[in-house]
Amino acid sequence: MNPQEWLLPAYLPQPFDLRYLHDDLHVMARLTGHPEYEAVEAMIRLNEPRRPVVRAILTRHDQSQVDHVNDEQVFHAASAGRETVFGEITIETEISVPLPRVEVRFVSHRGEPVLLDLACFSTPDAARGGISDPGSHSLHTSLPVMLRGKSALAGAASRVHIGGATYAIPAKFRTPSGLVAHDGFFTETHHMAVLRAGSRALTLMELPVAFEVGAQWIYSSPQGQLSYRILSRCLRDSTLVVVRMDKPGERIELVARKNGLRMVKLHIASEAQPSDGVLLTFEADGNFSVAMDGHVNAVLGTSSAISAEGVRLHPIQPTWAVERPVCVTWSLCNDEVHIDTRIGQPH
Repeated sequence: MNPQEWLLPAYLPQPFDLRYLHDDLHVMARLTGHPEYEAVEAMIRLNEPRRPVVRAILTRHDQSQVDHVNDEQVFHAASAGRETVFGEITIETEISVPLPRVEVRFVSHRGEPVLLDLACFSTPDAARGGISDPGSHSLHTSLPVMLRGKSALAGAASRVHIGGATYAIPAKFRTPSGLVAHDGFFTETHHMAVLRAGSRALTLMELPVAFEVGAQWIYSSPQGQLSYRILSRCLRDSTLVVVRMDKPGERIELVARKNGLRMVKLHIASEAQPSDGVLLTFEADGNFSVAMDGHVNAVLGTSSAISAEGVRLHPIQPTWAVERPVCVTWSLCNDEVHIDTRIGQPH
């Protein structure tokens, strides 16, 4: 056994709070002069049955964030410890034009009217897409992998109003002819995979007697029931394929050992586009990688055991991910499973 190898207990096949989010649009602007906030952004899904689903985010100077959502399902699925409020959000879009524009209006958690009006400086271009650097935003609450599609900087007509006051969007660069691009972004097609920090408590209701096809792990939680089922088992090497039953799209590959389960792969697919998704892979030598939507090695690093009840992921690249190590610990007491995830902090 590799000295760095870590194993999951028989009662927990999947400890990671890993999520995959797909949005049609993402708009963001940095601002100057506000005493509390340094940025405002919104992620928008347009083709929804009732109305566009919007997650608007205010980022404070201390890098903490507050989510504002207009969808009950998104609100109830929010991570524990992630500050999230529910309310109306209105949007107006002009996207079938050379220079798209998106306007987002909502009321903040403090009761402030907020307007983000993002007008493109240039036609969105896939050449400006790729993996985003999140900077220090939510440094201790998430390890995000954000993939931009066609993107453009903010144009001079962009504006941010908060609480009745206007806040400038700083300049990003100036062209020789005097045109100014501002520190804001419009992105058409924006996907994000994110490992979230927080604590979860699950009540174990059913546990496989043996790792056989059809055996299940079933838990109850404040968010509802979670269930995993063994879909297949390879007799030659004891590899298990496990699928989540209460939420389609999650698939796990494990190797059954006498003293636990070795995770090989965790894949979460997009419900809207099954070909899209995030893949977390753990190699036998202790290396791990995150791939998203065909972008292999979006994050690379090593994994190691914290103890018999925990694992630490050490990102090595890209550079921005190094400051976001992920520590996950688990325990079982009287059928209560406790999972704790810390990011960017020593365990």
